[in-house]
Amino acid sequence: GTLPLLIKNESKYQGLCEYMASDLFKLYTVNLPRPYKSVPVLRNLIKIVRKCYARRCAKIINAKGYGFVNLVTSYKEDSWLLFDKHICSKKIISLHEVSDFKYDNMEYKPTRFLRHIFYKGYPIVVYSQNALRQIANYREVNMENVHLIHFGLFETYLTVKEEKVECPQDYILFF
Repeated sequence: GTLPLLIKNESKYQGLCEYMASDLFKLYTVNLPRPYKSVPVLRNLIKIVRKCYARRCAKIINAKGYGFVNLVTSYKEDSWLLFDKHICSKKIISLHEVSDFKYDNMEYKPTRFLRHIFYKGYPIVVYSQNALRQIANYREVNMENVHLIHFGLFETYLTVKEEKVECPQDYILFF
């Protein structure tokens, strides 16, 4: 079965699925309820709900027997910690952002998520020379686990269907 929170919806990502065109590639998105960290009673209830969802999603992923799971995220997203101990496959962490600092030669303090993946020794993929320089500023990182894979051409943008949007003469676009 599938979960409402574990979405494998090819129609939503049809262009990307056609681009990958391989049975070896599966794209899942997981939508967890927000943690409500500032609301004590709700925070505790939602924490239990999020843990249950994570276990159920991990069970579905484990049943597929994947060789590895690649988590695409940023340095400050710690929701993965809910899944990590339940997913049996090897894990690779792809980080789009590794820090909010812009300075080299300065020791960075890792987030809870980064401390965890550094401690576990997971392979980490970064996408730019700048991110590679930045991640080296964490004392806890083993740079042998960090791999630079440059972004290639952004040809996946071609998978997005063009839509015309009627806008008023004066507008602000946010996305």
